Amino acid sequence: MQPPQSAPRGEKPTVSVILDEFGQRSRAVVRLRWHGTTIVGRGLSRLDACDETEQPIGQKLALARALSDLVRQVFVDAASDIDAASALRSA
Repeated sequence: MQPPQSAPRGEKPTVSVILDEFGQRSRAVVRLRWHGTTIVGRGLSRLDACDETEQPIGQKLALARALSDLVRQVFVDAASDIDAASALRSA
């Protein structure tokens, strides 16, 4: 087994965010493209009917949840890479 290949120097991560509304819900999708991989975080929030004027709060909450989901996935991926590198060193 070979160690994971490093991305070329200068490769920058790209993050895109999509926010949309449907019914009483806000949805956020955050995509991270980096090292030839795409990781997608998703978040939802629901507005109460009497909170129509607070729509930006719902969008912020959906975005925060999507970012949190993305961060969790990046941590899991990094932990997997650390485990793989450790296994190679101890072999």
